[in-house]
Amino acid sequence: MRDYLQRPHLFYRSLFDAAEGTRPARELADILGLAESTVNRYARERESDEAPTGTGARSDLERFILTIKHFGLKYDLEGCQAIVSSLQQLVDDEIHRRAALMLTTDAQRAELKERALEQTGRVALAVGLDKSAPEILREHAAQSVAIKMFSAIGGEG
Repeated sequence: MRDYLQRPHLFYRSLFDAAEGTRPARELADILGLAESTVNRYARERESDEAPTGTGARSDLERFILTIKHFGLKYDLEGCQAIVSSLQQLVDDEIHRRAALMLTTDAQRAELKERALEQTGRVALAVGLDKSAPEILREHAAQSVAIKMFSAIGGEG
């Protein structure tokens, strides 16, 4: 999580990588009313001391994080908490929606439990192998989603 907050371009990069075979930058550009080239720049690291050849652009996500971190937390801690909680609820609602679409036969429940356990093992392995923070974060997010989906359909932990 911290890596996305410190390097928001990684979030866009992971979104684009996950949407293989499509034009995710075009789709996101249409939603945001921006040029596709601008959205593509969001997925590239910006120029900095650590990345002197970076060609990325400050994204809306980065602006949002900066607003919360340097202004919102200073003046409206409760408002920031409400926004973050609302975003988490949005994700949780989608997890429950997807889980509700699944049939809840014993075989499907067993498969979902297996996926949740597999993801848990992947996170442990990622940490043990000293993978990079973004790789561990992706594994952890997949684990959390798998466990929440399993719980949402009445599975036992």
